[in-house]
Amino acid sequence: MRVMPGLKHRGLYRVSLQLMLVLVALSFLMLNLYYFVTGYGGDILHTVTVVPLALAILSLDRALKTTSRVLSIVNLVLALASLFVAFYLRLNFYDLLIYRLVHTYFDLFVALLLMLIALWVIWGTYRVVFILIIVLMIYSVYGKYLPDPLFHPGVSWTRVLTGLTIEFEVGIFGPLAKLGATLLAAVFLVTTIAFVFRVPESIIKIFLYIVGGRRYLIPYTSVGSSTLIAMSTGSAAANVAITGQFTIPLMIKSGLKREIAASIEATASTASLITPPIMGIAAFLIAGSLGVHYWEVALRGFYMALIFYAVLSYSLLIIILMMMRNAPSTEMVGGKSTELGEVAGRPGLVDVARVALFIGLLVYLVYALGVLWWSVPRASYTGLMIFLPAFVVLELLAVKGTIKLKLESVARLLYDYIVAYAREASNVIVLLACLGVVVGVFTLTGWVLRLFSLLIGVGAENIVLLLILAYVVGLILGMGLPPTGTYVILGVLTLPALVQLGVDPWIAHFFAFYIATLGEVTPPVAPALVVGAQIAKSDLFRTGFVAIRLLAPLFLFAFAVIQRGSFILDPMPRTEVLLDLLYLLVGLLSLSTALFAPFTNSRVLDVILRGATLILGLTLALGIIKDNNATAIATVALLTVILITTYKLIRSLPRPQ
Repeated sequence: MRVMPGLKHRGLYRVSLQLMLVLVALSFLMLNLYYFVTGYGGDILHTVTVVPLALAILSLDRALKTTSRVLSIVNLVLALASLFVAFYLRLNFYDLLIYRLVHTYFDLFVALLLMLIALWVIWGTYRVVFILIIVLMIYSVYGKYLPDPLFHPGVSWTRVLTGLTIEFEVGIFGPLAKLGATLLAAVFLVTTIAFVFRVPESIIKIFLYIVGGRRYLIPYTSVGSSTLIAMSTGSAAANVAITGQFTIPLMIKSGLKREIAASIEATASTASLITPPIMGIAAFLIAGSLGVHYWEVALRGFYMALIFYAVLSYSLLIIILMMMRNAPSTEMVGGKSTELGEVAGRPGLVDVARVALFIGLLVYLVYALGVLWWSVPRASYTGLMIFLPAFVVLELLAVKGTIKLKLESVARLLYDYIVAYAREASNVIVLLACLGVVVGVFTLTGWVLRLFSLLIGVGAENIVLLLILAYVVGLILGMGLPPTGTYVILGVLTLPALVQLGVDPWIAHFFAFYIATLGEVTPPVAPALVVGAQIAKSDLFRTGFVAIRLLAPLFLFAFAVIQRGSFILDPMPRTEVLLDLLYLLVGLLSLSTALFAPFTNSRVLDVILRGATLILGLTLALGIIKDNNATAIATVALLTVILITTYKLIRSLPRPQ
């Protein structure tokens, strides 16, 4: 059969792109490993080299994925330009950093090229960040024409360009990019293993097998599997994409509405951002900002994840009991379902072995970080050296066939690992580099100091007003930015004022961190919700409304941390910590009870009882009640309401025939 010349050339072009991508990705991996082991050159030199490489990797990846030949060529050219920038900056690093007092025209050309490539790449992933950069860069030059409080003297375009690129202090190579290149790039060494070797699919199979086909437990399969997978991802959208492809269709088949199924998966996966040992990106930024070991942040994350999952699980219990009571069905109450095995498949010995290795990896990370107090890079690259060969051996044993087939399967998985690692790490590094540009503009203009003075004035009058303002700003930012972006901008705009007014730095950072986490379920830009709605084929905004309602008690958690944050100030278990956890849990669970469960058949009395429970739950969770005896009485009263309401719902269920 004769192959048309155009198709032959197109195939050759695609193979060339794939070869370029794997070579650049392999260079990216080896360069990172060399730095993590030796620390050669320091963090600035490593960041200056890695950020352009990350831009090249993402450009090559897009050149492969796009169906437009023109866009593919444009991305290829930008990838080659990024490699040139990496080579030039590394070659001239010390001249630019120390010796060169005046930048040459070629330096300016490289700076402009780097900025244009970064803007092109970020436009394809986070357009809100792109718009922010453009608006703020224009503001930095022309702010002198604006009235107070936006006025500032203004800086030149040359100063903006060099300050945000080749001066290496702020902007593309600033502190945020350094954290991405030196800390988060290490984390992806171990998290990528789980995805490439199909650990999440094995977890889903095992959880569905444990459920045993009981439809009313399917939502808890979503929560349980998301909890385990969350310990290694730190990404809500990734969790939804992996677990949701199985759990969302099953929840719909079990009788849940599409938007409810999608929202359950999205909210369960949102907790991945606060679930140790691998939390969301912002958790690593907290460690960098406070100058502490990451494990100190993770210890506090365990408490937050415990409260989050407890409240979410209880809300789901109430919703499921209401469904079973109002729409009785033999299958819903006690019947079996054959669809579980059909969708996910029966777990085999290989699935059990994968999950066992994965749990071993998590235990190793906890031991290395929490007991040995190793740095994140050291824990990550040693974990890679121990567990990657173990997964390869398991794959060799699992693949049936000749030695050639086994080796081909392993080679394909290693190729996938190299490319997946480079892609995921590059995404984070480029995002942080572009967020560094946003922060850098605030620094160059000095406008953030003026905002700091204004917020200090507001907080001096009423710090509660400042907290509410920060909360509202965070939720608004979360509607258009990823959680990392929301946390970074809140960190620049509001956290310094909160700390100056007496809020403990730990509390202030976790306050911003938690608000940023909620951005995963606040439309229109809510990655977890978007993925869940696509799988469920539901309306995004209706799904978002259900998710917000499901998490309504947890939206108050950020304020509760201010008053009952002893576990954040010092996570070591003690009486004060245990009491704060108890009061928080009872207060938030009572809010779920009042929002979702009926108290009585009388409409008027039901409203009164719900209102009283809401008010008492709020006062307990937010620490408004100061007297210890009154707090104890309120806790006992609310706990009694929770137990009685749940018991009545269970008793009202129809018995299976």
